[in-house]
Amino acid sequence: MNLNKARDYFSGYYEQTLEPGLRQAFERGLQEDAQIQAEYAAFVKTVESIQTLSHQEIEIPFDLHDRISARLDRHVWETEQNRKPNWFSQWWRSIALGGVAVAAIGGVLFSIANPSKGGSTSQAGAFPSVENKKPLLTFESGQLYVNAPAQPGATLKVLRGTAGEPVVSIDLSKNRVRSPLRNEQNEPTLLSVLVGDEAPILVIVPGQTPSTKKAGSGTLLEMAKALSDAYRVPVQLTAKNLESTVTWEFRGETLSDAIMSDLTPKSLSITKQNNMLGVIASAP
Repeated sequence: MNLNKARDYFSGYYEQTLEPGLRQAFERGLQEDAQIQAEYAAFVKTVESIQTLSHQEIEIPFDLHDRISARLDRHVWETEQNRKPNWFSQWWRSIALGGVAVAAIGGVLFSIANPSKGGSTSQAGAFPSVENKKPLLTFESGQLYVNAPAQPGATLKVLRGTAGEPVVSIDLSKNRVRSPLRNEQNEPTLLSVLVGDEAPILVIVPGQTPSTKKAGSGTLLEMAKALSDAYRVPVQLTAKNLESTVTWEFRGETLSDAIMSDLTPKSLSITKQNNMLGVIASAP
C-alpha cells in the first residue's frame, strides 16, 4: 500500500470502521513504510488535540452543592415560618439534590463514588454533567471514569471479571453517575461494566505497579493486562475467547506506538480511542 492510498484510510482506521481486509492491509503498510507511520502519527496527534479541546469542561465551584442546599433549606424554613407551604420548592429541592448519585463501595480493591456533602470534590466534582452521548468509560488526566445518565428502570453494574460478584450496583432510575473507577491492587484487573440489558464492556484497569516488560506469550487476557501495565492506561477488550494463545511485542512508549505492536495471530489488533487502548479480535 502506497502513501497516497494509505491516507484514504487514516480516518477509518482510527475510528475502527475499516473492514478486516482493508485494516490488515493498512497495518502492513504501517509496519513496512516509515513515511506512512510518520504521517499517521501526525494525523492521530491532530485528532487527539481537537478531541481534547471539545471535551474541556468549565470548572464548577467546589462548594456549589453546599451553597445550593443551604439556600434551599433557608427558603423552605422561611416558607414554613410564614405558614405558606410551597410544594414547588420542596419538589425542586428533591430534584436538585436527588439528581446526583451518592454511592460508596468499601474495601481495598475498587472504589466508585461521587462526593456527598462534606466530602472531597477533587475526583468527580459536584453536580457532574453526564450527557446521553458521552461514552460509558472515559480516561481523563490519568483517571478512568464511569459515566451513565439517569435511565428509568436501568442499573449500572461493575463486576469483577466476566461473571463475578458486583463491585458496584447503582439504580439509575433517579441518579446519574460520573465517578472514578480505581484499581488499588498492584496487578491489572479485568472488570465488566454494564448498564441495564446492554452488553457488558470488558476493561482492564492498570494496577499500582508499572511493568517494563514489552514482550511475551500467554492468553489473550494476559496480553491485554500486560498492555495495560506497559502503557499505564485502561484497555477495552472486544473478543469472545480470552483464553486463546497470543504472543506479543509492544512498540515504543506512546499510545500511537502501541497500535503498531507485533501480535500473533494477525487477527488481533490494538486500537486507540478516548485516550485508552483497545484489543480487537476479528476473524482471520
